[in-house]
Amino acid sequence: MAADEPIRVLVVDDSAVARQQYRNILTSSRGADLIATAPNAEMARQRIPKLDPDVVVLDIHMPGVDGLTFLKWLMRNLPTPVVISSTLNPDAAKLTMDAFSLGAVEVVCKGDTSGTGAWGGDFQDSLLRAVQAAAKAAPKIKSRRGASPLVAVANQQRAITSSALRAGMLVAIGASTGGTEAIARLVAAMPEGFPPTVIAQHMPPVYTQSFAARLDTLGPARVIEAKGGEVLQAGTVLIAPGGLHMELRPSPRGPITQIFDPTDKGPRPSADRLLRSAARVMGKNVVGMVLTGMGSDGAEGLLAIHQAGGITIAQDEASSVCYGMPKEAVKLGAAQHKLGIDHIMPRVCKLLAVGTKAKTLAAQSNP
Repeated sequence: MAADEPIRVLVVDDSAVARQQYRNILTSSRGADLIATAPNAEMARQRIPKLDPDVVVLDIHMPGVDGLTFLKWLMRNLPTPVVISSTLNPDAAKLTMDAFSLGAVEVVCKGDTSGTGAWGGDFQDSLLRAVQAAAKAAPKIKSRRGASPLVAVANQQRAITSSALRAGMLVAIGASTGGTEAIARLVAAMPEGFPPTVIAQHMPPVYTQSFAARLDTLGPARVIEAKGGEVLQAGTVLIAPGGLHMELRPSPRGPITQIFDPTDKGPRPSADRLLRSAARVMGKNVVGMVLTGMGSDGAEGLLAIHQAGGITIAQDEASSVCYGMPKEAVKLGAAQHKLGIDHIMPRVCKLLAVGTKAKTLAAQSNP
């Protein structure tokens, strides 16, 4: 697909109302073109090989062959960037997390598809952003031949990184498109006693709870969705809640999380806001990471950590599904290390191995 050509989109959705609304949105946009729709997986299997779309928008709930089963077939036979179309409820969120693990790269949330109220400006903006992000991931998705099994890589990395780690450190991570699986690989490889970790992954409300629950099963780290007021603890990973911002602030007990509604129209949760707050509260005792994702969110936050004397890492282009956020961080001079996703955790553990003194979390964060 040339840079000036519209993104060719195929929609798979059993709802006639939904298909018509997608048609209205995509045909009226300058950057995307709806080339076909399919009411079920069987029709999609016939049309995709012939039309070779740049992006597939896939309803997760369909009668007959369901969305997950179709996604498995698609990624095995015709790897194509997929945007999952789902609803805002816990069951749909869990299915969407399963879809991410199978290779989907973005999600958009629709409301009641029986009418037009769910298809307003916010949904249209979200859809077009998701389609654009998925299209940028096309070269990686279409050339995918299967990554190393997550569990095998994680076990190997945890065995390598079993030495004691410095106390008093914090890890702060920002990610977007492709980030769910990148983060899963990091969390699965975390050894016991890994420093407290905070993560901003661009995601809608509700979905981050399912994301955290999935991550919690991958290794020794305890992973939860932050509610606000949590004290940072070693061995715990806090996920910023979808649709909201998370920052850190000092307290007599040590750094704690603060959750608040965004007043801006930027990405949410914001990686920049989280990383900048980590730099303010923890200074040089931060390891900041910007992982795969479209746009520039996180680049300035990583620069703040670098300027505060912390350790900064950007995921490399080869392992990024979408090399936007890490690229911008590198362009700013914010990244001291550029690493493939499966090389990040071993490097961090080596950098944090016992050998130099560090201030405790509480001492670093007291006002």
